[in-house]
Amino acid sequence: MLAIALLASGCASESRRERVVDLVTRIDAAELSLHPEARPPNLVGDHPLNSDDDRMELVVSAGTVVRFRDVDVHAHARLAFAVGAPKTRLDWVKVPTRCALAFAHDDGRTTTLVDTTLEAADAGRRHEGVVDLSALAGSRGSLVLSVDSKTPGRTRVGWSRLRIESDGRPETAADRILSFSALHENLAARFGAAARESGAVELPVPGSAEMKVAIPAGAKLRFFPGAFCVGAPPTVEAAGGDSGSIRLRVCVDGRALRELVCPVNRRTENVLDHDEVVDLAEFAGREVALRFESEPTDRMPAGAVTATLALPRLLARREFPRARRGRGAPDLFFIVIDTLRADALGCYGNRRPTSPSLDAFARGSLLYENAWSPSSWTLPSTVSLLTGLHPDVHGAKDAASTFLLDSHETIAEKLAARGVTTGGFVANLLLSPAGNFDQGFETWQVLPHANARKLVPHVLEWLDDHEDDRLFAYVHFFDPHGSYDAPVPLAETFATPGNDFSDRTFKEILDYLGDEPERQVLAQPDSPNVKALVERCHDLYETEVRYFDRWFAAFIDGLRARGRLDDAVIVVTADHGEEFLEHGAIFHGDHVYAETVHVPFLVRAPGLTPGRVAEPFGTVETTPLLLDLLDADGPALDALARSRFPESIVMATDLATERGVDHLVSRAAILRGRYKLDVTPELSREELYDLAVDPGERHDLSEEQPRIRAVLSQLLRERREEYARSALREKVPVVPEIEAQMRALGYIR
Repeated sequence: MLAIALLASGCASESRRERVVDLVTRIDAAELSLHPEARPPNLVGDHPLNSDDDRMELVVSAGTVVRFRDVDVHAHARLAFAVGAPKTRLDWVKVPTRCALAFAHDDGRTTTLVDTTLEAADAGRRHEGVVDLSALAGSRGSLVLSVDSKTPGRTRVGWSRLRIESDGRPETAADRILSFSALHENLAARFGAAARESGAVELPVPGSAEMKVAIPAGAKLRFFPGAFCVGAPPTVEAAGGDSGSIRLRVCVDGRALRELVCPVNRRTENVLDHDEVVDLAEFAGREVALRFESEPTDRMPAGAVTATLALPRLLARREFPRARRGRGAPDLFFIVIDTLRADALGCYGNRRPTSPSLDAFARGSLLYENAWSPSSWTLPSTVSLLTGLHPDVHGAKDAASTFLLDSHETIAEKLAARGVTTGGFVANLLLSPAGNFDQGFETWQVLPHANARKLVPHVLEWLDDHEDDRLFAYVHFFDPHGSYDAPVPLAETFATPGNDFSDRTFKEILDYLGDEPERQVLAQPDSPNVKALVERCHDLYETEVRYFDRWFAAFIDGLRARGRLDDAVIVVTADHGEEFLEHGAIFHGDHVYAETVHVPFLVRAPGLTPGRVAEPFGTVETTPLLLDLLDADGPALDALARSRFPESIVMATDLATERGVDHLVSRAAILRGRYKLDVTPELSREELYDLAVDPGERHDLSEEQPRIRAVLSQLLRERREEYARSALREKVPVVPEIEAQMRALGYIR
């Protein structure tokens, strides 16, 4: 029996922005009501019976009610559904099972949409249909899914399709304009004697500084305020705290627009508490007097404190006509998989079935066998991916510099200037807008530590919101970054035979190692128990890779279903890798050996001949390479994709721990041809490896090949000096929100 409430239909006459909301993949955000014997809904996929458009299936026990809240029904909306016995267990429906969908209005009314009963004889057959929701247009409420039978918990059904499709609202002229905030002018140098080479304005307390500035339309003033001791902390008469505070004002033409109270900070000058944004839109088109004023809130000696306004910048809205998609105007999808080392994939030699979907994608792509990240942790390598600049140039490379300077133009800014709609979707909190990583993006969504299952639907919904637009999407997945807890049954995790810890979860392993597990491993890397625990970590890591691979397939299927796959330029890479005791440490950021900086790099583009290239490639070249590929066609594509091979590649990290050293140290490496030199300057240590015969960097040739070692050592110094000369003189500040995330992720210990 299948009963569907058929509602009055309508038709659209004007251009509309279509939207698809896939509720199957939104189960994590839904509210559940479960019978005591019912199991929570489970999302499964990659089953042979699944069609391309219904890859994932939501398995729901009888005795379950699922409520998807905050559903807006647009004009001309449709509900598409398909339900039946789960494809993995067709025998799970043995008694009549009622499956229903209803719309619960916010005003208390309920509209039944689907009411169907599955019978045991229906095994292998789905009840499916499309419900017209036009009569509910403009309504807001909840979509309620319920499954009921006389055997709750033991009976289960599979919803392989549950999505709301709509034409959305009519497209307006405003939809044809893309806009984002961008640097209009760096104001620091305009403040004369108060300006500093670091890009800050410094004022005595009390004191002031003023300048004349023309205000563009939609302008905002952004800066990082702070108050710092001059020498020893001052003695103050303050009710709270022993170092006092100051009052800082932002004035325009004599009128105070913002007043702040800043506590005196004893830390270094570039560590700032937060950024301030002051709206200047009311002064658009005028030249005004912009004035900063400081005064103590407590009694303190004159000259004891300095007020600092770091990176004072005038931002303005940049607007461009939005480009339409079409032939000769390919989309660009920039996929970064956090912490994915190259050899974790089958296409790079892994014998485990970790990556069937990525391997299939690689067969139709150009695969770079020797791609190297400029650093072994997220922040510096990601800024390099977005800007095409080495970390020594862009400066966001250590715990004291976590900000992307406006002066560095990102690939998003360059594409937006062409009218390409730009969207960023990231699951790593280090890439917070507080650090200016959304520079040039019209949309920037941060989903903290979300796995791929949660991130992919957000990207696909954005695609649906821009059905007719030419797109650039930067998608930064968090999988397989630790913690290694892919939501799969224990029996489905990879396990090394004979490992006594093969039943341990990642949390149990960390609990076993105790506080600061990285240092515990560093102190006893040869311990049999430590080796077995790290081996188990590696198994769980590769399980994470396998889990991500399923959702990479779902993402590619989503592009295909929307007609955006075949004509798109797609790059898949990683920000860095992961180590598992290959050189005495675990995780990443400590070294620049191959396991942490050799990353996958796959490129697919219309007309680009698939294959493999063996020449060393630095991922710092990604942005210029992609811009070249977007502008080329025909035979030029192959030549361009195979031409960006630098003479040498420099890698570095400033977050390394070393046995017996109580502070972080720096490491660097240079790759030229077949030889790679790894250097730890503080310890006067240099290691030379021949990657042609020793890709795992196990046999140090520094004593056997002193001439090659000397040549590479000199070249490394020259390259880094060259980068230093190219770097801006602006001081890159610390953003406390990002600093806190670095501590949470173990970068700062």
